[in-house]
Amino acid sequence: MKDENAPEEAGILHLDISKAVNKLGWYPVLDFRQTIKLAIEEYKVDGISSDEIFNQRIEHIDEYIELRRKIVYEV
Repeated sequence: MKDENAPEEAGILHLDISKAVNKLGWYPVLDFRQTIKLAIEEYKVDGISSDEIFNQRIEHIDEYIELRRKIVYEV
């Protein structure tokens, strides 16, 4: 059943990073689980002060940078 409110491309949208990998030598830093974990944590801000949110975001950035440093790309 087609959702009449869905964007036109939703029925044909296929996410594929092969061009980024093959043409740019780019690889994702986060795997699927890490991406979802961080995304959920970013949205869980109810009851958290602005300073705590800021610190959480800084921790996420630091975590990302550290993961990025550990990656050795094989091109």
